[in-house]
Amino acid sequence: MSSEVILAVFAHPDDEVLGCGGTLAKCVAAGCVVHARFLGTGVGSRGDHDASVRLGEMRDAARVLGLASVDHASFPDQQFDTVAQLDVNKRVEMWLRELQPVVIYSHSPHDQNLDHRIVAEAVGVATRPSRYGPCVVYGCEIPGSTNGFQPIFYEILDGPCVLKKLDALGAYKSEAEDSPGPRAYDSVMSLLEVRGSMAGGTHAEAFEVTRWVR
Repeated sequence: MSSEVILAVFAHPDDEVLGCGGTLAKCVAAGCVVHARFLGTGVGSRGDHDASVRLGEMRDAARVLGLASVDHASFPDQQFDTVAQLDVNKRVEMWLRELQPVVIYSHSPHDQNLDHRIVAEAVGVATRPSRYGPCVVYGCEIPGSTNGFQPIFYEILDGPCVLKKLDALGAYKSEAEDSPGPRAYDSVMSLLEVRGSMAGGTHAEAFEVTRWVR
C-alpha cells in the first residue's frame, strides 16, 4: 500500500470527509500519496455565491487529512445536469491522466443527489478498462444523501484516523449541523460505530466496490 497514488474525486468539498475522511487519513499514515479533486465548489444553490470561504475550508480539511494536493473545477452547484456529461467525463479523465491513481474513492451510484450521481457516472466512464489501466474504485456513503447503499467493503479505523475525520469535518464550519442532522458530529460518530460493528471493529467506513481491475 505504501507509495500508492490515491485519488478522492467528489462533487463538492466536504463529501470527501463525510464519505471517506478516516480512510484517507489511514492511507496517508500508511505512506500513500493521496489527492482530492472536486467538480464544483458546493456554493451557489442556496444563494451563497462567495466560494472563497468553502474553498478555504477545503484546503484546511486537506491539511488535517495530510493530502498531497487538492483542486477543484467550477461546475454549477446542484446543476451538473446542465453541463454536458462529456465535459464532466473529460475533467475526471484529465485528473486521472495527471495523477495516475490506482485507488479511487468517489460517490456511490445509489445517491439522491444528482450532482453525486453524475460524478459517479463520470468516474465509471473514465475508469473503463479500455480507457484506463488497472485500478480499484470505491463508492462512498454520504450521510443524508446516499440511498440504497450496498456496502461490501469496510475499512476499520483506529482512534487517530477517527479524530482526523472529525477534525477535518470541523474545518467545514459553513456546513456544520446540530444533531440530529446527518453531518452533526454525533451522527457521524454513530454511523462510524454502526459500520464498525458490521465489520467486527469499533469504527469503520463502508464502501461499495464499483470497479476492481488489478
